[in-house]
Amino acid sequence: MAKQVRRRVLVVGGGVAGVAAAARLSRAGVPVVLLDRGRRLGGRAASGELPGLGEVDLGFHVLMRTCRATQALLRLLGAEGEVRFQPRIEVPIWHSGDVHWVRSHPFLHLVPFLFRFGHLSARERLALWRLLPGLVRVPEVSAADWLRDLRLPSRAVELLLRPLLLAALNGEPEEVSARYAALAIRRVLLAPRGGALGFFRVPMSRIWERVVPLVESAGGEVRTGTAVEVILVQRGRAVGVRLAGGEELPGAAVVAALPPADLAPLLPGDGRGFLAPGGEIPWSPIVCLHFLFEREVLPLPLVFAVGEPLQAAFSVTRLQGREGPEHVAVVQSGARDWVGRPLEEVKEEILASLARVAPRVGSARLLAAYVLRFPRATFLPGPGVDGSRPGPLTPIRGLFLAGDFVDTGWPATLEGAIRSGLSAADAALNPSLGVDRQSQQR
Repeated sequence: MAKQVRRRVLVVGGGVAGVAAAARLSRAGVPVVLLDRGRRLGGRAASGELPGLGEVDLGFHVLMRTCRATQALLRLLGAEGEVRFQPRIEVPIWHSGDVHWVRSHPFLHLVPFLFRFGHLSARERLALWRLLPGLVRVPEVSAADWLRDLRLPSRAVELLLRPLLLAALNGEPEEVSARYAALAIRRVLLAPRGGALGFFRVPMSRIWERVVPLVESAGGEVRTGTAVEVILVQRGRAVGVRLAGGEELPGAAVVAALPPADLAPLLPGDGRGFLAPGGEIPWSPIVCLHFLFEREVLPLPLVFAVGEPLQAAFSVTRLQGREGPEHVAVVQSGARDWVGRPLEEVKEEILASLARVAPRVGSARLLAAYVLRFPRATFLPGPGVDGSRPGPLTPIRGLFLAGDFVDTGWPATLEGAIRSGLSAADAALNPSLGVDRQSQQR
């Protein structure tokens, strides 16, 4: 037992980054103590109870088939069957009463789409081909400036690329960097089958909780409802944590899966300066609305809207393969204009917009409605943001960073968070940096 305590790793933060780190370490045979102050694992990707709706994902999340690390984690947790992927990308976009599809072809990928997308004229569709040479060398400017320099028609940006960038990067083209915009375009529009969307069949916390038996099988434990007060540092090395109740947990290494603003108060005053650049990255909000209607109201299981306050609506009921009253989740990304408004006002405006996109809403009885605000939903990937994103290593030996703000090359997504957790775990498993894996296996 003493040897096990000496070799264990403490993971602070039970969001998806912390879950990924704990899963990777446990699979390597390292005992882990996963600590989270919340009652449910998942952090910003957690589920919770809403009266009338039951357990739901508080913020609605969508995967892409190109999210390889997320799929690897799902396999590790035995949950790969809990996500249903489209065979290929199929995204309906509503505008002025008409729906046209971003839809790939089994062999020609998006070539037919570029000739048939009905929201754009033939000339505007032809101009989209200018994206291809523009993806070779992308300047460090805003996406709006980059697309303007490529001479893309404003309608092509407004009716196709802006909805894509809002959904993928949680920011307007004027706010996000051209580099991340190009990344989203490559992975959604240009990767054969890679942009196909995946939808969770069950509330996500049920998936993240599958890490508990994996952690326990390696001699570790998961403790929710447990707040960490201090990360203990001795002679420049992280040696454990102190909990809010005063209990101290020693460990060979600490993985801090927390945003910089939450992590900084846990560190010694002279040992937190390395977090300053990451702490200056601005946040971007999301507002998610949940509606329960007495019957089916959406014409399709999902729809993106342009020219309306509504941005995207999803039939959770149908996407999870259920029947009965329809649970519709509405996601408003880059929601600076929404997050500070009265909840009832937001509900009424979005409900009216939804009724214009899906007229059956107007005649259906509304059984339940919730407006959930997430002011710190994601970081904003503006121009030059990568210069402020740290890697997993820190000046404090044995302390490793995880979270979507860590530099993984991905924006603030489930995939980025999971990649950061896996990287932090790999760093902790490096004998020269963290746990001596060979001594653990003796």
